[in-house]
Amino acid sequence: MNPFDNLTPFGYDASFAYDLEGSAVVVLCVAGRFRMPPGGTVGREPLEIMEEQLPPAMADEYWSNPAKSSLKSAGQGVPNRPGAEVYVRGSAWATAGRPTVRMRTSVRVDSCSKQVDVVGNRFWVRGLVDMAPTSPEPFVSMPLLYERSFGGTAWSKDGRVLAQEPRNHVGRGVYASQQDAADQLLPNLEAPGAYTESWNGRNTPCGYGPIPGSWQPRLGWAGTYDQKWLDERIPLWPRDTDPRFFCAAAPGLSFNGPLRGGEAVLIEGMSPDGDFIFCLPEYRLLGKSIYADRTIRGALHLDGVLLEPDHRAVTLFWRRVVPLGHGPRVHLRSIVRIAEPWEDLPA
Repeated sequence: MNPFDNLTPFGYDASFAYDLEGSAVVVLCVAGRFRMPPGGTVGREPLEIMEEQLPPAMADEYWSNPAKSSLKSAGQGVPNRPGAEVYVRGSAWATAGRPTVRMRTSVRVDSCSKQVDVVGNRFWVRGLVDMAPTSPEPFVSMPLLYERSFGGTAWSKDGRVLAQEPRNHVGRGVYASQQDAADQLLPNLEAPGAYTESWNGRNTPCGYGPIPGSWQPRLGWAGTYDQKWLDERIPLWPRDTDPRFFCAAAPGLSFNGPLRGGEAVLIEGMSPDGDFIFCLPEYRLLGKSIYADRTIRGALHLDGVLLEPDHRAVTLFWRRVVPLGHGPRVHLRSIVRIAEPWEDLPA
């Protein structure tokens, strides 16, 4: 018998993990994919459920080699999430497809918002005194990836790390010497009001995608992996792990608690046709977990939103964490479904 039954029309998956107390748990996740209204229009009707429903990524997924690329998907199998988070996977688009050299993009979901300026390609060239950037080249679209934001790693010929931006290992702008910077690209993504002025300057990495656990500030919340951890805790989380480690959202794109559905969304600068304006779908999901000696019922919390303007898609992630148990109290089966309008959901 399948230990997980999905009675919703959405994608579904489950995984096993240890929580911060060291207890084994089951993480249930439903991923509902919906169609955004066209850019340049106001979506007044509930969003349409897309025909293709995809299972959630329960573990982190990268665009390519994890050592050399940013995250594509934040894993939904984390045992704890302090609140809700928003991720954006898309591109900046010049209005009506007319080339531009600089533009602003922004995302707002209810009370959380973020802005990123996008600049055309520029290169460091030798000037009379110091390195100087070339004028930005016109562009029509630009991927919104951390690879195009400030950051990066400078390597020696024998593979040693000479310099690295701890908040973004894969971006542009970190060089070991002025010679290494010559003819290299500047960042395309900048925080509003921040300008790259020197080849060895330090700016703030910015983007809309999820942050890997190996980058700061997440890495600083992961806990202490020392000899005491090896002797007493492995494979459990260190005792000083901060729950914020499990939040992958970019700064400005997280909430202190779960969402309810119905929150207003505004996406600017990510379609040649105009802004995306709509409200998140409103669904309430219920989980029932069956054990040999008991049954636990509770709501799945809406604590993740993925916006994909290039594909006019928005995915909602509803999650619930339940004990795995053991022996005569082991988890046998979990069922997830959409709650009826008249049902009161248990916590």
